Amino acid sequence: PDRHYPMEALGQGSFRYTFLKPQTSLTFQALADGASSALGTLAVVPAPALGNMVLRYVFPDYTGLPSRTQEGGGDIQALPGTQVALQMRANVPLTRGLLRFATGQEIPLAITGEALQGEILVLQEGTYTIEVEDTHGLRNQQPPRYSVHIVPDLLPKITIRQPQDGLEVDAGTTLHL
Repeated sequence: PDRHYPMEALGQGSFRYTFLKPQTSLTFQALADGASSALGTLAVVPAPALGNMVLRYVFPDYTGLPSRTQEGGGDIQALPGTQVALQMRANVPLTRGLLRFATGQEIPLAITGEALQGEILVLQEGTYTIEVEDTHGLRNQQPPRYSVHIVPDLLPKITIRQPQDGLEVDAGTTLHL
């Protein structure tokens, strides 16, 4: 069914009507004093959103720790020097993506259609957001904020098993452990 809405006169033959939160795409036409405009189309498209986040941790070589994968969220907890690879998917094709840290640092993300990826070298604690822009120029208006926490690197523990306690040697003796 046709609906009629009053338009705001802006002067010099210009008029305006603002569609408030349309839920579906529609066609429209302006009518005034027997004159009519060409048909226009308003396409409702989803705002960009991210999901399916996967973080892959590659710990510093000296730790001997195997790499680890974390799914579901973007909060990072790692030893200093850990390389974290981020992968995620958007609900729409994207043209731009970046990690924005509270310090002001920005890291561009590689984009392939709806897939994004990037890397973080964990050196300090802080927070970051993932900002994206789709092919319509729409941005994720309130990107979630994620935290980066440093896990303290503990001092190594050494246990000497041989020789047994109580062995007495003089100062010039070399012991093989």
